[in-house]
Amino acid sequence: MVNPVKPTLSIVVPTREGFSNHWLQELLKVKGEVEFILVHPPGMIKSNVNDPRLQKLIVLFAVK
Repeated sequence: MVNPVKPTLSIVVPTREGFSNHWLQELLKVKGEVEFILVHPPGMIKSNVNDPRLQKLIVLFAVK
């Protein structure tokens, strides 16, 4: 679902080392016109959160 309100702040969170449900719940407490973009590596289990401000992307991370 796309957020119908244009956000004034976008928070991008890479989840390569994992991202706990606790931190996700704390982020979602932020009020106002904000969107959250979680960037997942392929194969990572994505959270099952239904919040229109939350976007989930799958991106190949460069490995050095």
